[in-house]
Parts: sequence; C-alpha cells; structure tokens
Amino acid sequence: MEASRTPASGSGRVPPPPPPPPQTERHDKPGWGKRLLVLLLAVALIVGLLLVVALAVVGLNSVDCQNLAAVAQAVIEDGPDATCFDSSVLRVVSVGFAFASAAVGLVALLLALGYVFTTRFGPQLARFTGLAVVLGVIAWAAALID
Repeated sequence: MEASRTPASGSGRVPPPPPPPPQTERHDKPGWGKRLLVLLLAVALIVGLLLVVALAVVGLNSVDCQNLAAVAQAVIEDGPDATCFDSSVLRVVSVGFAFASAAVGLVALLLALGYVFTTRFGPQLARFTGLAVVLGVIAWAAALID
C-alpha cells in the first residue's frame, strides 16, 4: 500500500511553504556616466539650436536674386555678407524646416534635462533628437542647394 501523505502530527494540514527570500534592490537606473553623456547631448542640442535659428534668420533676411534693386540694397546695407535666394520655394523649405527643427530640438533639450535629473524620458529623448537632426539637415540641404 502507498504511504500516506499526511503529516506525522496528525492534524491533517500541510505546513505552509517557507517565505520567499527577500528581494534584492535592482539598480536599473543609469549611472552618472550616462547622465553626463546626456548632459553633453544637451549642450550639443543648444549649439545645434543656435545654428538652425541662425539659418532661419539669415533665410528670412535674404532677398530674391532676381530682384536686382533688392540685391543692390542688400549689398549696400550688408556689404559682401549680403545673401540672396534663387528660388523662393527653397527659401520657404529652408526656413520652414529650420524653425521646425528648432521647435523639435527645444523639446529634445527639455527631455534631455529631464533625463539628467530624473533618468526618465529616454526613448522620447532619442526620437525627438533624431527628428530634430533630420529636420535640421533638410533645412541646411535646402539652403545649400539654393
């Protein structure tokens, strides 16, 4: 015959299982090295924002190359630093993408600072930074073509 599975005490109850071992703390948060890299990214974003805004301001202040009177006036006012655009479409594209890049870059900058202090917003930071770079490159390319 099979042996009985009841405890020897005769109470008919199985003793409770032992308590689980205490959970050890997980250190998922990034260390100060990663935070410092994101802070350097924030500084790079500031420099990029300044360059993109400068591109947009120069684009807004430039004149159409077809208008000789406006070009002459720009040369008188700005000297050899006067700029002109051959295509108004490329000018709009360049200025529009520059301002869009600046806006997205500002959001990325705020996310970077939030990441440095709270170690949150990592995936959003990567997406917004990438989008700001892509928009800035399109703005610069449109300005260089013209």
